[in-house]
Amino acid sequence: MRYFYFGIVFITLLLTPGEAMSHAAILQDGLPEDIAGKEFLPTRYERLDQYKAGDNIYWFRYHLRPEEKNTDLILTISNTNFRAVCFYEYVNGRLRLIGRSGNRYKEETGSFYRYNQLEIRTQASYIYFKADVALYSMIEFSVLPEPVFSSRERLNFLGLGIYYGIVLMAVVFNLIFFIVFKDRRFLTYTLLLSGISLMFLYEDGIVGALIFNTWLLDNYMMITALLNVVFACMFTYHFLELKYRYPEFVWHSVIVLSVAALCLAIYLIYPGDMMLHILHSSNFLVVALCCWAAIRLFRVNVLARFLIITLGIVLLFGVAYNLHQYGVFQGDHFGRSTFKLVSLFEIMTISFAIIYEVKRVMLQNSFYKREINRYVKELSDQEKMFLQQQSQHGIPDIDGIREEFQLTERETEVLMYILEGKTNREIADKLYVSVSTVKFHTGNLYTKLDIKNRTEVLQFVNG
Repeated sequence: MRYFYFGIVFITLLLTPGEAMSHAAILQDGLPEDIAGKEFLPTRYERLDQYKAGDNIYWFRYHLRPEEKNTDLILTISNTNFRAVCFYEYVNGRLRLIGRSGNRYKEETGSFYRYNQLEIRTQASYIYFKADVALYSMIEFSVLPEPVFSSRERLNFLGLGIYYGIVLMAVVFNLIFFIVFKDRRFLTYTLLLSGISLMFLYEDGIVGALIFNTWLLDNYMMITALLNVVFACMFTYHFLELKYRYPEFVWHSVIVLSVAALCLAIYLIYPGDMMLHILHSSNFLVVALCCWAAIRLFRVNVLARFLIITLGIVLLFGVAYNLHQYGVFQGDHFGRSTFKLVSLFEIMTISFAIIYEVKRVMLQNSFYKREINRYVKELSDQEKMFLQQQSQHGIPDIDGIREEFQLTERETEVLMYILEGKTNREIADKLYVSVSTVKFHTGNLYTKLDIKNRTEVLQFVNG
């Protein structure tokens, strides 16, 4: 098992994307150095080249088409790990600062954009931008006319509304089911859904558009990564009922959580890329650990089969998404939208699995309840038959017992009905009183006769 963990850590370190934030040097204000003679390398976007100027600092150069000049354009960088960007236009052999964007400049610009965006209208042939990047991955870049951008953004918000609407409904229903059924699987899955949604909210730029605290934005993904590690372990533990089936899971989870928490603490004190890699890789390690727990219970637990399917697909697409971020896979087949579709599949599958299990338990409990009621009824019938048989052995002297033990009229009536083998409910119907009143008189009768149950009543009367 130890070598299994080491192997997963090694693989995930190689595949860890640059989604987490780092404390790279903030871009300096003022005109930059002359970079016209630097060698820019092509990116996957036509007319966009890049040049690495230093640790976490990248220059990008975009060549405008003739029809894009003197036109209202929206330049967008969709990578959430581009913390600060300075935009320049190249005019008369010089670079002129035309705007800033990113976490560093939010309070200065009052920007509510989802991503790093700039509205430009220029005669220049080239637009340069200098970016402070945390763990650089493949850039997501677009330059669109304002009407086209607005139309596309409306479609994007429609898609975001549908996705987060489904997630919100899943969270609400799971909370309701937890309140109704008192099953912790619903609660832990609600926490896991919330943690995953927090990560997507950041990658979709919604968190960046609403939060202006630089420290929180810089460390947001690190904190949510740790929370998701905790929530995933809690959910798997309760979902598969591992307390008795796989008790070692707790210790394995504690190891992963301890490493993740230690990395976060070290990163907050001494920022470094290595801690980012290890903490982010802990997400993959937890998914692998949960899959391993499900594989162990594959034959004996139906829920384990659901979990293997969902986590297996999530793990595969997660690796593909990371490779896409590094440009190994071209196109948008393994982009954020695809990963969200996988997330929706996981939500529906796990929710169905939990509801299926709760329904199975409810049917099982209903069966046990019917069996218990049947046994109780049979026992009651046998007791009634026994009392009737005992009462037929002779005619008891009820008047003598009443005078000797000073029974009230109501206690005497209850005694007679008990000798006839009637239940408390039947006696209550005969006397037109409640069952609790019958129990009260029965208790007084037992006390006066110094007996404990109906069988002793028959023995006392016939004795």
